[in-house]
Amino acid sequence: MRRTLRTKEEFKRVFDAGRYITKRNAVLSVLLLKQPDLKYGILVRRKVGNAVLRNKIRRQLREIFKEGLQLLGWQGHFVLSVTRDFAELAYAEKRSYLCQVIQNAAVKSL
Repeated sequence: MRRTLRTKEEFKRVFDAGRYITKRNAVLSVLLLKQPDLKYGILVRRKVGNAVLRNKIRRQLREIFKEGLQLLGWQGHFVLSVTRDFAELAYAEKRSYLCQVIQNAAVKSL
């Protein structure tokens, strides 16, 4: 099963119908669904850095995102957008920061 959002329409549906959880270094868009379907997308804009840095951040975020969402047992579509300040954090800081964002999303969605 494909776990990532890929098409423009999938991202647009999450942005239009979902909720936003905004933190200083990241924005998480959440569209909770009733059917068992967990997909996520990651946005790292060019302002964050060069291609090598953006791809490194995407790889790190994919790993953190999978762990965090599977632990909560969520069903839905999620899009995470990060800023330049987020890129400068160490991996452990990124992980704890993203876990906080996901926890806040869980609280707000209930």
